[in-house]
Amino acid sequence: VTHSTMIDSLAKSPWIHFASHGHLDTEQPFKSSFELHDNARFTILDLLKANLPNAELAVLSACHTAAVDQDNTPDEGISLAAGMQFCGFRGVVGTLWAMDDHIGPFLAKEFYKRML
Repeated sequence: VTHSTMIDSLAKSPWIHFASHGHLDTEQPFKSSFELHDNARFTILDLLKANLPNAELAVLSACHTAAVDQDNTPDEGISLAAGMQFCGFRGVVGTLWAMDDHIGPFLAKEFYKRML
């Protein structure tokens, strides 16, 4: 998925599942991002700028999607998961730590088995 495809997909889909690498930027939290296919970064700022009228559920199978920098900003944490909520997603599933690539498919299978 490229950056422009991501914007279009988010606007149309009530559910989104990110299975990529997440990057927490503790210096500039709005630059925290998901890594896309073309090595571009899809940032929290990109999410905030997107118009997401159908946002319902975001499943984030990426490292550090719910993590914040508790050492430097314990009361002002902005994570990728929080960015999804700010953009209108009512439900967000994220991770607090790094996860191995082989865990993602297992997580998705078990999560959706219970959801559906």
